[in-house]
Amino acid sequence: MPAFNARRALAFASSISRPRLCGTPDEREVARVVKSSLADAGLGVEEEFFEFRPVADNLLRLSLFLTHAGLAAVGVGLWKDVRIAWGGLAFCASLAVILPWFIRRTFLGTIRDCAESDPPRRGWIRSSNIAARAEGPADGPLFVFMAHYDSKSQSLSLGGRIALFRWARTAAFGYLGVAMARLFDAAVPLELIAAAGGVVLLLSLPLYALRTHNRSPGAMDNASGVGALVEMARTWKDLPGSKAARAVFLAVSGEEFGMTGSQAWVRRHLEALRAEKRLRVVNFDGVGYAGAVWVVPAYGPEGGGVSMSAALVGAGKAVGVDVRAYPRSVGLMTDHASFTRERLPCATLLTHSWLAKRLHTPDDAPETLKVEGFERCGRVACRAVEELTR
Repeated sequence: MPAFNARRALAFASSISRPRLCGTPDEREVARVVKSSLADAGLGVEEEFFEFRPVADNLLRLSLFLTHAGLAAVGVGLWKDVRIAWGGLAFCASLAVILPWFIRRTFLGTIRDCAESDPPRRGWIRSSNIAARAEGPADGPLFVFMAHYDSKSQSLSLGGRIALFRWARTAAFGYLGVAMARLFDAAVPLELIAAAGGVVLLLSLPLYALRTHNRSPGAMDNASGVGALVEMARTWKDLPGSKAARAVFLAVSGEEFGMTGSQAWVRRHLEALRAEKRLRVVNFDGVGYAGAVWVVPAYGPEGGGVSMSAALVGAGKAVGVDVRAYPRSVGLMTDHASFTRERLPCATLLTHSWLAKRLHTPDDAPETLKVEGFERCGRVACRAVEELTR
């Protein structure tokens, strides 16, 4: 197997590690560097522009407010009128169904294709997806290797944010559970319900303060993935099986704003992607730690006759790399979701260590990147190409 040059991938990742929030001049400069590097690999390169409204933070606060309103209605009803409590429960149940649909529709409704020369729209952010293509036989498999090149920081760390979401959700279910117990059994003390509601507020109120900033160098998230992507493009022509296949090396932006870039690219090319009988999509998102290698989703809604999750786990075994599968319940949201929602086979490769607590902070710096992570993920991706072209 040809050598995936992990040190070169790390060096490239380090060179683009700088705050580069989507729509900023630094993000545009990194796009230029990535585009040039893919062209230097001898590939034809296309740049597709898109625009979107940055609504993620506002949608989060709206979701929190509506959820709190429903929970408050349940509590007030238990004190004043059980009909209000039942109405609050119905409202919360409706939110569980409607909110995911509403959020997805809102995101898709705020993304549109555009040309670089189009006049900017006030309140919108413009960015681009960069695709380099390696031609091959039309009846061969099509590999899409992908990574996002934008970064962000937030007022709450990634680990703290995930912990608060999980704990608040668990507390909310507990609150609703004791509230329903009170509806069927008046012996359940109201003080217990009030205490449960207090825990929900304590855990969820800090989430209202969540804001997106541009202070993270984004070395791990996701300069590391872009380094792996560019190295795969450089290595492609020497990979076993590559002459019997085609490849797209796709650098997307807007991942940190609800995966807007990958959604725009999938929507633009959906008909052609669905026509591919042997589509294989691998997303690199955080491959620079020396810790464990993971694949996401473990058992996602994959189609196209192949599970990329299983393929990457199998490729890891073949090259002596332990690739672990995240359970579906973890729900990590990366650009693979734009593909799996359309039943297109895609999975994300990433590495993990205690350093992940630095993601989305100014401490996500090049010094945290280790060559071992690039080397392991590169070996897995190269082996997967060999096995999936047989």
